[in-house]
Amino acid sequence: MKKIKLMVLMVVLMLLTQPIAAKINLDVEHAYVTEGRTYFEPSEYEKLGLVVEEKGNTAILTGLNVVLEFTLGNVQAKVNGVDVYMDKKITSRDGKLMLPMRFILETLGYKVGWEKGAYTFARELDVRYPISFERGGENTLITKTPTRIVSGSPAFTQILIDLGEKDAMVGQSGYGEDIEEASDIKVVVPDMMNPDIEKIVSVKPDAVFMITGEAASAVMEKLRSAGIEVFAEPMQHTMEDVYQYILDTGRIMDKEFVARAIISGMKAQITTTRFYTKRLSKPSVYYSLSAGEFGEYTSPQGSYMNDLMEAAGVENVAAANDTWEYTTELIVKQNPSIIYASTWAYDTITGGENYRTIDAVKNKKVYKVDDNTLGRPTASMVRVGLKQLLKAAHPEVLEKLDF
Repeated sequence: MKKIKLMVLMVVLMLLTQPIAAKINLDVEHAYVTEGRTYFEPSEYEKLGLVVEEKGNTAILTGLNVVLEFTLGNVQAKVNGVDVYMDKKITSRDGKLMLPMRFILETLGYKVGWEKGAYTFARELDVRYPISFERGGENTLITKTPTRIVSGSPAFTQILIDLGEKDAMVGQSGYGEDIEEASDIKVVVPDMMNPDIEKIVSVKPDAVFMITGEAASAVMEKLRSAGIEVFAEPMQHTMEDVYQYILDTGRIMDKEFVARAIISGMKAQITTTRFYTKRLSKPSVYYSLSAGEFGEYTSPQGSYMNDLMEAAGVENVAAANDTWEYTTELIVKQNPSIIYASTWAYDTITGGENYRTIDAVKNKKVYKVDDNTLGRPTASMVRVGLKQLLKAAHPEVLEKLDF
């Protein structure tokens, strides 16, 4: 551990309601930096206008419409009563809890920056109904917080659970039955592209959450004609898409603080993993979404899977590709030492004649990964999926992770 070398950290809080930035001095004597992360003891956060209460090994920070709770040795914080994973367990120094600066401020709605030797935070939090979205060419208008939701995709189902909104779901997609926490939620949408509108209406939802697509506009029109509000998001391709997806859902559910905490935790988990892998050798890797008769598809540059592979300390042989399509000839030519294979691709790659000369196949370094975990844009994609990638490439890093 080393102390921050700056004598004073100037935190600039630029509030939406304040044209002039307010400056707050955080006492360097109460902070420490470890593995690239900055921490302060609880009392320092009073300077952000938070009420701080310490009860034994627990610190509670209370602000307008938000309560954050941190407990010594716990990698989860409570945000308005909802458990959210961070990247590191809460620790102490000289008998005082040390709380993660970035996680707290990002949860409160500040965008973290660095300018002229000082941290800066620009306030972004602003929830007002009605909420209007334009996503993927579809306009969405939500007039109030939904209380009875039909989730048209397993990703929405998992995000709503992560936000603490499981009880708001009265129906779900048939593709989310592997989500243990959702096992008691009725399946009313076996196929979102050709749904039974009457079945959806029968559970009396006030909103349906769905993914935009080729047939989505017609479905949305039918649902709206039935008096149901629809929130539609396009498919997510980049990490920023994923973060926006979670934030949009949180805003609609009046859970923006929780959504921002989830996103901050995901970013921190990626940053911490990169810290441990940045000096390690980077084996060449190919990620196979499908193979053989289904066509070769992979994760190209800019995709969230490429970002996760970078964090896991591997070199994606398809990183220069700008489309999801690939060829068997290219895979053989690039000869990756590790292949991550989806359920759809694993048997084809491990048993197919066209792949037998690849080092990953010859050396039995083809690893089946969980399509549901890595293929869904949720917090589990990072917290659980990233560890699947590490297990194959850098298993020694796993024991260093708290999440």
